[in-house]
Amino acid sequence: MCASPLFSFLRAIMPSPTSATIRTTMSTRARRRGLLSREDEQKLATALRRELASLWFNLLSYPPIAIAVLDLLEDQANAAEKSKRSKTLQLDCAPLHAMRLASEKHRLRPHKGTIKILRAATLTAAEAAVGFDRCADIADLVRKEISEPKPFGFVPRKGSAVFREYMHSVEMSYQRYLFYRNTFIEKNYGLVMSIVKRYRMSQVSQEDLMQEAIFGLTKAVGRFDPERGFKFSTYASWWIRHAVTRHIHNKARMVRIPVHLISKLDRYIAAKGKLAEQGERATNDRIAEVAELPLKMVNQLNNYSLERYYSADAKNHLGLTILDRVADDFDFEGKLETGKDFEFATSLLMTLTPRERDIISARFGLNGRNEETLQKIGERHGLSRERIRQLEASVLESLRSKFTQQNGPTIRARVA
Repeated sequence: MCASPLFSFLRAIMPSPTSATIRTTMSTRARRRGLLSREDEQKLATALRRELASLWFNLLSYPPIAIAVLDLLEDQANAAEKSKRSKTLQLDCAPLHAMRLASEKHRLRPHKGTIKILRAATLTAAEAAVGFDRCADIADLVRKEISEPKPFGFVPRKGSAVFREYMHSVEMSYQRYLFYRNTFIEKNYGLVMSIVKRYRMSQVSQEDLMQEAIFGLTKAVGRFDPERGFKFSTYASWWIRHAVTRHIHNKARMVRIPVHLISKLDRYIAAKGKLAEQGERATNDRIAEVAELPLKMVNQLNNYSLERYYSADAKNHLGLTILDRVADDFDFEGKLETGKDFEFATSLLMTLTPRERDIISARFGLNGRNEETLQKIGERHGLSRERIRQLEASVLESLRSKFTQQNGPTIRARVA
């Protein structure tokens, strides 16, 4: 039976149990390559940052849609701040505001002086964008948007040479950026392989680990700052190990434990073993003291350590199997649609703007409406399909953050 629109909407704004990952495939014929020298790392990293700045400058250099690009950049920064996805990458909004003022002055009284001021403001805004969008994710969103028939609601004049030149400059900058980024990644395949080999005894396949390791390497390439004086291999090793171990923690266990509890669980087990070696009784109070963890956290970890299943027939310390603890006749949908979770989710709709509420209602078929496609909604609002998709994702991210604050990060487990 298909889920109702209300239930589908509730599932959409609940936090996902795992982070969305980007899969990067590697050729099976790739051989181990030597690591770059410090000088080569400096040159590649500088060239990569230069091309990213050039890409953002070109994206902001077309006045009819420059302000819309700035709006999108600020929306992404606000969404990241609300969801606390990044504690290190912050967007400096002052250069963006200065560019808005310069653009308005040039629109009212265009002359050589305003052109010079606008160009300088665009350069500064591009540098601010690079500081926030290190991996060019937002730049790629903008690049896809301007390839639509109506980029950001703007309709280019048919056969416009200026817009065609703008598109060409953006595409050339993006291709140069990809060239330097891919070169950086390919030159460090050897580092990826050497780290992945250390996890060959894990329960996850080597191919999956390699893909996750390259994902971590791609993150490191985007965030590497050569001015800090570290070698890239030192910096990238942390990102690669982080991506690999996180994937193992997510996939290796039959009953998944939240990633943020894994390190605490390791400290709990180590403290318990240390007390056993010393001949002491491993009470929760002593474990909390040795592991330097709150007593409430130790009680929670005690449940995780006791309830380990190695097969569907294995029993835990209470004599229950996994099948004993799974209810086949529990009506998740019915419980949610009559419970407080659903009431709170419904109230969140009233906090949206009329346009956002219309997009969400049309996409999920709420309030008795039929579900509509991105294209149909875009035509009604005078926006492209890609822009409607971005707005929908931004709104759902905001609602998901509010829902998590109200109900806690593991609420989705009740409807997964």
